[in-house]
Amino acid sequence: MVRLLYIDENPEIYDVVKEVVQVYGYEVDCISDITGDLIAGIDDYSLIIIDWYIGYGAEKLYSDLLSKRYKGKIMITSSRNIGNNQRLRLDQLKIKFLGKPFSVVELADAIEKAIK
Repeated sequence: MVRLLYIDENPEIYDVVKEVVQVYGYEVDCISDITGDLIAGIDDYSLIIIDWYIGYGAEKLYSDLLSKRYKGKIMITSSRNIGNNQRLRLDQLKIKFLGKPFSVVELADAIEKAIK
C-alpha cells in the first residue's frame, strides 16, 4: 500500500486530504511539524507532501531527506506564489508543486502524478 505523509501547519485541511487519498486507496498521516525522530523513519512514506512555509522549512526538510538518502517522492504546496527561479529549482529536483487553494480533483491528480 502507498503511504503518504502530509505536513501542513493548518490542521483544518487534514480531513479533506485524508478523504481524498483514502478514496484512491492510499494511507496518509497528517502532521503540523516535523521532528528529527520522524525523519529517522521517513522511508515508510512513498510521498511526502509539505507546505513550503512550515516552521521546519521545506528547503531544510529536503536537505535533511537527501542526507538520509530518502528514496520516495516529494511534493510542495503553498498558498503563496513562488518565483520562476524557485519553480525551476523544483523542476530540476523533480519535486512537484501544487498551489493553494486546490480542489479535491487537483490534489488527487497531483498525488497520482507525483507517485508515478
